[in-house]
Amino acid sequence: MKMNEILLYINNSEYIRGWLKTICKDIDLREDLFQHCLLEISREDINKLYKLYNKKHLDKYFIQIMRFQYKSTSSSFFKEYINNGFWDKDFIKGIGFGDLKDNDYIDNEYLEINKDIKNKMLVVLIDNLLLKTDPLKVSLFKMKYYEGKSYNEISEYYGINYQVIRNKIIDVRKFVIDNIKKHK
Repeated sequence: MKMNEILLYINNSEYIRGWLKTICKDIDLREDLFQHCLLEISREDINKLYKLYNKKHLDKYFIQIMRFQYKSTSSSFFKEYINNGFWDKDFIKGIGFGDLKDNDYIDNEYLEINKDIKNKMLVVLIDNLLLKTDPLKVSLFKMKYYEGKSYNEISEYYGINYQVIRNKIIDVRKFVIDNIKKHK
């Protein structure tokens, strides 16, 4: 059995896909988590994976990898996606200047108005930052975070490999995060 066959098996396993929905509630992160875990398992020893497959434990092993990557603060997935603030479906909320907290001295209407102002300021800041990077990458980034398209939809639209699309969007995202941290 080749690595391609193992990855194909994992990719088509309904059992794994069901667990993926249980582990990761965020629809936008699911496919990223799954692809990330496929890359992780592809680095494993083929003989080990083949033995797991023969014993019918490959599904469970992959699910363990998904759990670790999604929940462990030391995992590469957690550091890249969750710790950087991209856990939230709303990109702006995920990298916002911080939520204002309710207290005895500020009424809720005031809080909501200030949240809107901060979000609008952040959108302007992001738009200005995007002018400083590659236009194709910006277009991909906007499709993902402004229009809510998935990596697969963007890949199909442009006819570019999924992984290439994902890498370009991650480049822009890291650029934006790094520059916003300077402005906070």
